[in-house]
Amino acid sequence: MKKKLLVDGYNLAHKHPEISLWLKKGDTEKTIQLLISWLQSGPGRKHSKIILVFDGKRGNFNRQHYSSNIKLIFSKKPQTADDIIRDFIRNAENPSDWTVVSSDNEIIYTSQDHGAHTIKSETFLDQYSRNPKSKNKRPNNSTEKYNPENIDVDYWLKQFGDDKEL
Repeated sequence: MKKKLLVDGYNLAHKHPEISLWLKKGDTEKTIQLLISWLQSGPGRKHSKIILVFDGKRGNFNRQHYSSNIKLIFSKKPQTADDIIRDFIRNAENPSDWTVVSSDNEIIYTSQDHGAHTIKSETFLDQYSRNPKSKNKRPNNSTEKYNPENIDVDYWLKQFGDDKEL
């Protein structure tokens, strides 16, 4: 059975070097679109369901950018995304079916107390950010030292285009 992900959306976005740039610019729509695309291209393919939880709804997010296995939830004041995640796990029929992605200790402790699996956002990114086809490969016929960061930049430029506004 494929696992299900419950993701603290902005927490994960803040940890992702490329996606966090858009969040810092205040472009939450682009941030969410990039996060969804990243999940679909890698870690999301291994999960039957992904729920992304965000604080408040800002902007007019175009929901056509994600697949049927991804659901977005936006908190409404006075509730926060953290509240939604904790309540979701507390009320889940089978919390052990879920992996919660967050670096927030309160979310982690609540999730673990109820039997859910947890992974910190930075660990999740480390595990899924590398392109497995390019791992440990040196450029052909090159005397250049292998630099994995260059591969990541090339990968993301192919995914999202060479946006000169960055």
